Amino acid sequence: MKKLTMFTYFDFEGFMKGKTLMCTGVTPWKDHETGAILGTKVETAIFKDKTNYGPSKDGSQVTNLLEKITFKVSKQIDVPTGVEVVPVNPFAKVYGEYNDKLSVTADDVQVVTK
Repeated sequence: MKKLTMFTYFDFEGFMKGKTLMCTGVTPWKDHETGAILGTKVETAIFKDKTNYGPSKDGSQVTNLLEKITFKVSKQIDVPTGVEVVPVNPFAKVYGEYNDKLSVTADDVQVVTK
């Protein structure tokens, strides 16, 4: 079958429960083919992860602490590095050969603390 990922829903709000994000950088979001600027990519890292993922197969503790999430925002914004941020109206899609990558767009990214 083809295009099955079109019907896969990722609960980003559920995934983010117990997590806190810190901005690690801001870069232009460019179209790969034309080079046109589409908006801003806000790069973040998970700096608190209190999510209970349940037991792993080998008994080790599962965490996404320090994993990176990049938010694509379709406007020019400036977010300082080192601040806590929250995405506004995020939409996430899982992709990759092992379904281990996350593409996230958002209407905006708000600074929680400076």
